[in-house]
Amino acid sequence: MTGTPTGRRPANLAFYLPQFHPIEQNDAWWEPGFTEWHNVARARPVYDGQRVGRLPGALGFYDLRVPETRRAQIALARQAGIDGFMYYHYWFHGHRLLHEPLDRMLESPEEDFPFCLCWANEPWTRRWDGMEHDVLMSQQYSEDDDLAHIHYLRRVFTDRRYLRLNGRPVLFVYRPASIPNVAHTMALWRWVCREHGEPEPYLIRFDTYAEVEDPSPTGFDAAAEFVPHGALALMEQAGLPARDAGDGTGNLLLDYEHLAEAMLTRPKAPWRRYRCVTPNWDNSPRRTWGDATITVGSTPERFADWARRAQDAAVEDGDELLLFNAWNEWAEGANLEPDAVDGTAYLDALAAALAPRADLPPATDPLPPRPPSPLDGVGDGELRRRLETAEATLARRAVRWPLAIARRLRGS
Repeated sequence: MTGTPTGRRPANLAFYLPQFHPIEQNDAWWEPGFTEWHNVARARPVYDGQRVGRLPGALGFYDLRVPETRRAQIALARQAGIDGFMYYHYWFHGHRLLHEPLDRMLESPEEDFPFCLCWANEPWTRRWDGMEHDVLMSQQYSEDDDLAHIHYLRRVFTDRRYLRLNGRPVLFVYRPASIPNVAHTMALWRWVCREHGEPEPYLIRFDTYAEVEDPSPTGFDAAAEFVPHGALALMEQAGLPARDAGDGTGNLLLDYEHLAEAMLTRPKAPWRRYRCVTPNWDNSPRRTWGDATITVGSTPERFADWARRAQDAAVEDGDELLLFNAWNEWAEGANLEPDAVDGTAYLDALAAALAPRADLPPATDPLPPRPPSPLDGVGDGELRRRLETAEATLARRAVRWPLAIARRLRGS
């Protein structure tokens, strides 16, 4: 264990879902133009009094390919005390899906906000309409793919904004138990980085199967909670069980305060295990057939209490990270982003909860200075004017290839 350096605090990371833009695979599998917003907009209550299908507030039904949206998210996150985003990374034996928001951020140095990746390594199925065994995109593991994957990740790690602990890039794995001989894969990744003279990644396993074993034998430096995974067993142990929704579909209702108490009072692990806090959870928009998990009784004040107590415990244990699930999981009811009913209430509550330590630097490595750019201080309007001038000049000179680039830039 490394522990939080003196005079620092845990870095606050929010999970970031990139599924808010259309891709050809979702067009084919679901319907043309499908994004996560489709699940949100058509959600219906599964019990009387349920607030389901939370609709977006200030940011609207956004498309994450739009740079203004990503900049607005960064501004809101900073104001609330979030130190970085953890992007879900979808890699299927060399194929990436839903990668455009990440790629466009990587190409935009002015989006100066720390980030890291989580390999969301589960197969894609039609579970959203109950067809759990209808596989849309499978995971196929092999050493050749492990090598191709780490070489891709190494390129991302070089970005100056990539989150690091003691010089090591932070990488999460969502379901390590699904990886055959996961210890070999993690060892291979470390070896490849060392062979290229680069720091080994700091590997964190999510406890998505309620794991209770030391993560080090499987090749990980640390574990992390993924609320509400594992919460049902902890609530049972604490005498605060979930209850059936009584609608005959297997939907489970979790009292939000009971959930928070069970997570906060669980026995401390003898290994590094990072805490996770959620503002709310309701995945019934994705599970219209049933078997949803739904928290009841979440309020900004109760969320702030959980966040405050989790940070206190993380500081006491010397944790470098505190996780929030999630920034924008709209179809699972877990959004810190403003919605149409609460507005910024949850963000404001989080800022207040984290305020006592807000002046302390996070335990993660500070970002290197951003190299100066000739576009620093240039607004969108001035940038567009310059591109139009360049386009006109190129048109007069009949220079076709740069002209096409200028037109593409102006239209983006």
